Amino acid sequence: MAKKLTSPKSGKAQSTVSRQLDAEKANRAEDSGSQLADIGASMIVSEILLRSVGRLTRHNLEKAVARRRFDPAKAKALVENRSIAHTVIAYGITKLATRSVPGALLVGGGLLAKTLFDRGGQRRKLRKSAKSPASTKSAD
Repeated sequence: MAKKLTSPKSGKAQSTVSRQLDAEKANRAEDSGSQLADIGASMIVSEILLRSVGRLTRHNLEKAVARRRFDPAKAKALVENRSIAHTVIAYGITKLATRSVPGALLVGGGLLAKTLFDRGGQRRKLRKSAKSPASTKSAD
């Protein structure tokens, strides 16, 4: 004999169609839970992938920039043998520059000041080197 199922709300007998609908809802609820877990796992994998690609790209770019000033072995050593303090400071400055407009202006202004100071130092060295040979030639 077939057992009649009753609805929990009304206590009336459920039809076959309503039982199938309830079963489908339960399956969808289980599927959505597993889909959320799949989405979470996918987000973690994509986060790891993005960070890895970003780090590799940054290291290669830093090596390329360093190679323009130094030989390749020294450039590689400069990029790969950084201290933790240097890494933390660079991270902090980057966060300051990317979180707010005043932070970006502060960091950008500091970089501009350093660039101008370095160029001024190079000009002073050139002037000193230009004066040194002239003074030694006139003394001879």
